[in-house]
Amino acid sequence: MMVRLSHHNKTGAMWVSFDVYKYSDKITPHTLRHYFCTIALEGGLSVHEVAYLAGHSNIHTTLIYLNPSREAIRNKIAQL
Repeated sequence: MMVRLSHHNKTGAMWVSFDVYKYSDKITPHTLRHYFCTIALEGGLSVHEVAYLAGHSNIHTTLIYLNPSREAIRNKIAQL
């Protein structure tokens, strides 16, 4: 069974399809949203851009998804 989940925000609708029976105990709408926001931030989008895409009215909500690893911090320090 395939299910389409949608999240409507200021930019329109974002659709995600997945096999419910195969992943339903592991993947929830919240985990998909968290994954998208985390990957978008790691991919170089600004916190403000991700907040807009996620439909967050408060930037502090988006900051929850910004969890740099120790390795990422070390790499940035090494580039200084």
